[in-house]
Amino acid sequence: MKKNFTPSVILLCIAMTAASAEEKQPPVQAFRSATQFHAMMCRIETQTAIAKVELGELSNAIPTIGTCIKKGREEVKKLYPAALAKVSKNPNATKILKDYYAAWLTSFDAVMPQSSDTKRGYQLRQESMDEKSDLLWNRFEIEAGI
Repeated sequence: MKKNFTPSVILLCIAMTAASAEEKQPPVQAFRSATQFHAMMCRIETQTAIAKVELGELSNAIPTIGTCIKKGREEVKKLYPAALAKVSKNPNATKILKDYYAAWLTSFDAVMPQSSDTKRGYQLRQESMDEKSDLLWNRFEIEAGI
């Protein structure tokens, strides 16, 4: 018998896995994992909310998306000081980590769709921002010797 899982069940499984993984990670990796996790979760939440609006199950997706972004920002913000402290003796790594965080914040805020977005345009914008964040993270790893 084939089981169909709802997006909520899938999200719960992902969240539980990420939460247990975060507890065991060093501060820098926990920070990186959190940025990736919350970006993915809010994108999924965005897609789900938009689908619910299209199906008539939700009147407005913006509050749902906004709540996800707000919670994600708060969670990542908690992890940033410990990650920064771990590389504070390396000025170049510190600068790049700050650049990564700034780029991630910009990218994360852009999870909120713009009124002029097409589905494809939104996807391309998200991919472009991911590429920038990945580039900065890779530069950070090189500089920090990770």
